[in-house]
Amino acid sequence: MDTVFERPESLAGAKRALAAHQHRLVGVSCSLDILEERERARGDRRIGQARGQFERVMQKAPYDLLLDTGTLSVESCVEQIIELMGGRSAGD
Repeated sequence: MDTVFERPESLAGAKRALAAHQHRLVGVSCSLDILEERERARGDRRIGQARGQFERVMQKAPYDLLLDTGTLSVESCVEQIIELMGGRSAGD
């Protein structure tokens, strides 16, 4: 599941919905400067949306893993998620 949790109630609802399933909460973030640069580069986003969400997204949620895509490669992020899940990839 990939979503943005802006309110604690949203996170609590997702945890209830997933209670019967193995799940981990992985936060994916980067600095506001990088978010705004990516927003401009995409060309299909309303300018300012990144800044607005940055202020509202749950930065202090109880993440099992927090990944900074401004400093980590995609490969490193994938490796860390696989390690978090006990070394199993989706195809295992």
